[in-house]
Amino acid sequence: PRRRRAIRTYILDTDILKSQGLDLKTYLKPFQMRLEDVETYGFLRYDPETGIVEPLPKLLRWAQAAFGQKDYDALRIFSNTADGENARLDLQSKEITLRGVEAVVFADSHIVEIAPYKRTIYLRENRSIRMAGRLAAGKLDLYSWPDTRMQFDYENFKVLFFNVDSLKFRPERDPLFREGKFPRVARSLSTLRIENVSGCIYIDLPSNKSGRKVLPYYSVLDCYSESYKYWESSAIQNSQYTRDRLYFELDPFMLDSLETFSLLGLEFHGVFYTDSVFPPFRDTLKIMPDGSYGVQETFPGGIAVYKGKGKFYGRVAMDNFALHGQGEVHYLTGQVRADTFVFHFDSCMAEKARFALPKSRYALAQYPEVQAEDLRFIWYPYQGRAVLETGSKPAQLYAGEATFRGRLLYTPEGLRASGLLQTGEALIASESFLLSPESFKAVEARFAILDPKNRKDTLFYAEGIELDYQIKTHQGDFVSQRVGEPNIQFPKQNIATSLGKGTYNRQTGEIFLNPHVSDESKNFVVRRSKTGKDVYFNTQVLLYNLHTGRVEANRVDSILVADATVFPEGGRVEFQPDGSLAPLENAVIKAPSSLNHHTILEARVVIRSGSDYTARGKYKYTDVEGKPQFITLDSIFVQDGVTTARSKIRTEDEFLLTDRILFRDEVELRADRRFLYFKGEVRIQSDNEFLRESWFNFEGLVNPDTVFIPIKEPKNRRGQELTVGLHFVSIYRTFYTNFLQPKRNKDDLDVLLAEGGLSVDRVTKSFRIGPLKKLNGESYRGNWVEYNDASRITTAYGRLSFPASFPPGAAQLAVAGMWREEQRFQKLSTDLILALHFPNIPSSLAEAIGSRFNLWALALSDMEFTEPRFIEAMAELLDPDTTQPETNTREVVQAAQRAALARNVPFAKKLPVTVLLARVPFRRSDSTGALFVTADVAVAGIGGVGIAKYCPAKIEYGTVLGDAHAANPRYGYICGDKEGAG
Repeated sequence: PRRRRAIRTYILDTDILKSQGLDLKTYLKPFQMRLEDVETYGFLRYDPETGIVEPLPKLLRWAQAAFGQKDYDALRIFSNTADGENARLDLQSKEITLRGVEAVVFADSHIVEIAPYKRTIYLRENRSIRMAGRLAAGKLDLYSWPDTRMQFDYENFKVLFFNVDSLKFRPERDPLFREGKFPRVARSLSTLRIENVSGCIYIDLPSNKSGRKVLPYYSVLDCYSESYKYWESSAIQNSQYTRDRLYFELDPFMLDSLETFSLLGLEFHGVFYTDSVFPPFRDTLKIMPDGSYGVQETFPGGIAVYKGKGKFYGRVAMDNFALHGQGEVHYLTGQVRADTFVFHFDSCMAEKARFALPKSRYALAQYPEVQAEDLRFIWYPYQGRAVLETGSKPAQLYAGEATFRGRLLYTPEGLRASGLLQTGEALIASESFLLSPESFKAVEARFAILDPKNRKDTLFYAEGIELDYQIKTHQGDFVSQRVGEPNIQFPKQNIATSLGKGTYNRQTGEIFLNPHVSDESKNFVVRRSKTGKDVYFNTQVLLYNLHTGRVEANRVDSILVADATVFPEGGRVEFQPDGSLAPLENAVIKAPSSLNHHTILEARVVIRSGSDYTARGKYKYTDVEGKPQFITLDSIFVQDGVTTARSKIRTEDEFLLTDRILFRDEVELRADRRFLYFKGEVRIQSDNEFLRESWFNFEGLVNPDTVFIPIKEPKNRRGQELTVGLHFVSIYRTFYTNFLQPKRNKDDLDVLLAEGGLSVDRVTKSFRIGPLKKLNGESYRGNWVEYNDASRITTAYGRLSFPASFPPGAAQLAVAGMWREEQRFQKLSTDLILALHFPNIPSSLAEAIGSRFNLWALALSDMEFTEPRFIEAMAELLDPDTTQPETNTREVVQAAQRAALARNVPFAKKLPVTVLLARVPFRRSDSTGALFVTADVAVAGIGGVGIAKYCPAKIEYGTVLGDAHAANPRYGYICGDKEGAG
């Protein structure tokens, strides 16, 4: 056959311009440039030299499509990159990676386009495209990144997607919503997010890619598998509802006419899953009252919750607030009703809830009746407990017998609580209550009894106790869980105690307390004081009467107050309603507490604080002659922390400081002093007419066992000075003794005066006056006088200032020893040491005489040096300076204890006078009154030579005419037969 010739069609560029009536000079050049540009797109060939324009087949097809004679696609892809690399071909997979793509428009007759993730798409064979990003299709968007889970199928003209991230609706693309209508629906749609979506979007019929035929049904969304709605968000119960446990599974669905379909009333059917909260149930995903898409269902017949742990009756909803419900939860034997229950996977909670629990039993647990409202309810079903917290109103317990504020713990084991329980005036706070049908127990509780007249006041308070309270009898037994702590208090009385075991009885209005530990030191009562020290004492029993406000303590051994110990009669102490201690009657006071120097009996004691008290009572003084003596103390008080008492002793009381020493006037007791302080007058108890009225002033402390009454310038009531000692009447040349009596004459000479104090020898019943150290045997020296009124004998000891008249420098006389007078028989006896010294006699002569005398007296009897009274007499002469130690005396005594011969005792050596006589026994002449000796006398020494021998002697101490105020040794001899022979 003949071969057909190809027909070529062309036209000149000038002809084109002419056909359009355009000026060649003006438009030819720009037109030629435009033709060259169009040539690059493959629509024609153009030769600028010849001006020939030849149309190509592509131009013909475009023209047919433009006139509706042929279908075409409107797929547009633009690539624009900064680095100039737009595409890269993988030679193995034949896939082109195209970069810099802002958008891919799949059709211009429908809104179907994608904004690629990272501006990248992947071109495959026959214009198939693999991609990720946001796919806009009518009024919805599909999102998938970073994985490329979307694919454009050019042949079938659809976009496939596989488990993409989400599907969201775009109400702003709907003219109805753009006009501002239905804003609430618009907000709901804009927040709806359907996830894990698989399916496809049919853009149009494969034969209508250009949209030349108007098909309103397209485009179409076909979700041919299940998709999901989740509520996992920090804004919804703090991300409580994780997507793996709570979700709505949408049934497969299809939406057509994606550009024009109505978004109003958009709902989705499916199944709602809540893990173990509710069993799965079918429902519809729809707009909820809060504007979010959620589910809502009502169960009037109830539905099991938490795998059968309980049951819920009412409406259940899931929205952007929570999985919640309105109705009633039944758990164990109780019911909780609330307008809003919030369900979590492990718990259920509600505010403003109402709780009804009848008196009931569940398994081994028993529950009291409880009615409560305005509660905060939290149920932990898998932990087996429900917590109910009271709000503005207390819970009613035990049919209204008690109210409770706090937290109730409702479990299969029972009803526990922590908070504040009140029944009548009893108020109990504890973190651990166990509520039973007829009673309750509280551990580590605070227990208070309020004042029924004013409930702001507390009558009784205890903390740290374990309480067992019976509702029917309203009796509470409690035990302290603390030892030795005053955790039980009586606030109105400001009293606290550590007695930890007690009973409260509402009917009797009493609280009884006793010890809960055996250690008595741990059981005490303390009364707080605002102004002083607290009152503290140990006790075993305490009784508080709530009606009278009195607190009674029993088995109280003693109370420490200031520095004293008070022993209440019968061990009973009572506190008044104001907290003050009732006066203690017939109590015993001992002070100071550590030493108990003083005891006060039959005392009436008013204790004000632990550092202050007043009292009156009888002071037990020392027994005298087997008879008890008491001082009535009308004023006992505390001064500077020391118990002090004062009293006044009358004359008729015949009070004895000690044996036979009477006292009258003021007496003071201070606990910091061992002995009483007496200020007044004393006298000797005697029938002696001279002593009967011899009261003299006295002030000082008195030891009743060894009474020593200091005497200083004693006077009687007439103001006369009283003396103790030996006196010399110059006119009559006689001696007399005094014992607390006035002198017979003012100008009588003092031969011996005793000063110091008065004491009594309980063996001899004699009175003694002298220095304390001398009377106690601590010193050899010191003048003292002893008087025995039974025998009326006065004995003076010490140094005697014998009146004597010697020519100047002629002689010196020193006398010491004992002088005794028997007043009844006017008898005198002495035991004296006479030291007579003649300065005019040379010492050598005196020594020679002593030595010769010593030879002559060898056969005579030795004198003794160790007798105590003789040693005291020696001390007066050997150590006359009382400010210095008794050194000489002690040396002589030590030598006397060691010496084989008496003459070797250094008495005479230490006292080297001309004549040293000892053991001189003067007597008084009945006729002349002169003193004389006609008996053996010890010659202790002559001229410092020790002799220490007894020898006969005759000495007279009498009157010498011509001197009215003196007496002298008149004559005498020693160891001879006539005057002067010795």
